[in-house]
Amino acid sequence: MIRSYIEFWTKAFVFTGKATRLQYFIPWIINTGIFETYCFVTHQWRSGLLLQPLKCHLGIIPDSIWHSILLLLFFTFIVFVGIADFTLRARRFHDVGISNWLVLVSLIPILGPIIVLLVTVALSRADLRWPINQSEM
Repeated sequence: MIRSYIEFWTKAFVFTGKATRLQYFIPWIINTGIFETYCFVTHQWRSGLLLQPLKCHLGIIPDSIWHSILLLLFFTFIVFVGIADFTLRARRFHDVGISNWLVLVSLIPILGPIIVLLVTVALSRADLRWPINQSEM
């Protein structure tokens, strides 16, 4: 489990290779846990549960230097997680035998995430274009 998360960060800018379902979903679960913990600590969990936009009084506007630092670190983390997740999704698509350009389908509202979910839970296929797993790189 830890190895998958370490590979998530060390291969953050690698589009080649492929990633298994476990290598894809373990970092996703850990990053979701980190995000939910941040939302709980800053009292933004109420907006997430009610599917409402974040409100200023729930902690989005910093009221102290520590809150400003936490907010800056969190948004930096979100940017890096977004980049690493995008490349991991591309490697997962390679493992299924699909071009990584199909990752762009995730930008389509509602339908895109459903298609991405279906592709990421699909079984692995042998493909000569991407024979190497990310662990072997």
